Formats: sequence, C-alpha cells, structure tokens
Amino acid sequence: MTSQTSYWNRLIQPGIVALVGAGGKTTVLSKLVEYGRLKGQPIVVTTTTRLYESQVAHYEPIYTRNINEADEYCTDRVLRGYCGAWFSGITGTKVDSLDCDLIDGLAKLHPNWQIVVEADGAKEKWLKAPKTTEPVIPSLTKTTIGLVNLQMLGAL
Repeated sequence: MTSQTSYWNRLIQPGIVALVGAGGKTTVLSKLVEYGRLKGQPIVVTTTTRLYESQVAHYEPIYTRNINEADEYCTDRVLRGYCGAWFSGITGTKVDSLDCDLIDGLAKLHPNWQIVVEADGAKEKWLKAPKTTEPVIPSLTKTTIGLVNLQMLGAL
C-alpha cells in the first residue's frame, strides 16, 4: 500500500505545475508547498488567475511585474528555506495574476525550482469547465493537475 506521502512526493519535481478545475486548487497548492519543503525542493507559488490575498499572505509574497525584483526576492526566500511567492499586485481582497511569459521566464532562470501555478479560476463553483480563453497555462508547464470537487456528486 502506498502512503499519502509517496503520492504527494511523486508530484514534487522541478518545473511548472499548473492547477486547473474547481474545488481544491488552493488546497493542492498548499500541500505541494508543504511536501516540497519537506523534500527540500525549492518552490514558488503564483497564479494566472486571482486568489484571495488571505490564502497566500503566509507565504509573504512579492507584488511586482518586474521579473528581476521577483527573482531576487524569491531567490532569497528559497535560499532561506522558505517558499517564494510572486503576484503582480492586490486589487481589493484578491492578488492579481502574472502573465504566462513572466512565469516561463522565472522557470528558465531556475530550472531546478518547482513553480506551482493556480491557473484556472473557478469563482468558488463546485464544477467548472474552462472558457476558450482559460485555463491560462504557461507554455513551459511540465505537469497539469485537474481538480474536481467530489462533494458536488449527487448535488446536481
């Protein structure tokens, strides 16, 4: 029998991981950070959609569109054993997305880092199919994880 830890550890690897779907993306993001740190994997979180600022505040993110500033900040966080976090700004109660080319740029600078991207906003829906413009997945993404909230079974 394979333990839960081994399932998560299989997802811990360098490269961009995009999380899409409804129900559980932010939870999976936090689990990847938790297991990545335990495994010693340098990890950065970001989004191509929007997240509640309260969901990511504990990562002490940088808010900028400048890749050089973000690289310096995230490198410092990673070297000190923390998770890096990068968003473009804050509007109201939500952090703002980054363009895919910026995320791809960070991945090129640090091919040994794992960059976890919440890449598809579900707006708290239990089931979601993306529009043709979504999900916004960086071109260098190595793994895409699709999530469905199983609580919605029988609720339709």
